[in-house]
Amino acid sequence: MDRGSPPTSASGTARGKLWVHDLYAAIFLNPSILRPARRRHSSMAVPRIGVGVFVFASRTSNRYLLGKRLGSHGAGTFALPGGHLEFGESFEQCATREVEEETGLAITDVRFLTATNSVFHETTKHYVTIFMTAVARSADDGLEPEPKVMEPDKCEGWSWSIFSDMRKMTAATGAELFKPLYSLMEQRTELCKLLESVSGPPGLFPAAQ
Repeated sequence: MDRGSPPTSASGTARGKLWVHDLYAAIFLNPSILRPARRRHSSMAVPRIGVGVFVFASRTSNRYLLGKRLGSHGAGTFALPGGHLEFGESFEQCATREVEEETGLAITDVRFLTATNSVFHETTKHYVTIFMTAVARSADDGLEPEPKVMEPDKCEGWSWSIFSDMRKMTAATGAELFKPLYSLMEQRTELCKLLESVSGPPGLFPAAQ
């Protein structure tokens, strides 16, 4: 009989006693074997999914919205419109909802661009960010759409920016970016070169996937 298994008949009584003795000895020497296994990194935050949207002024424009964040997470940094993916939402639905909630703008041509991974060690937050592109619907008079600050407790203001200017934004310049945008530049270098060179979102998608 295998000493790792309990006896199955009366003939195994002696061996059964030995098996029980070994079991008690193991527990005495290592009581932790009776404790439930602990999950690794149980104190760390579970990764969350955020959606950030490059909202272009038109289909042929290289200008998109950036806003200065307020509140606790990333306060004082500049970020795209966006937010958390809610249960049951598609990326497109989340992008459309968040942009309207934050800027008052309706958008069209909503498409997936890429995804990045960002760990905020100082706040023990971990985000996977889904980057989308979209085009702001023009005003009824045909003029350029004007974003509004719909959530003044979360955003100081919106402005149109271009990628080459965004590259220069650092803490040293007093205009720091929200970490997922730095992750984008570090993890998707070729795509960022394309973002810097194209006029409008249609030129992005041959290299976006």
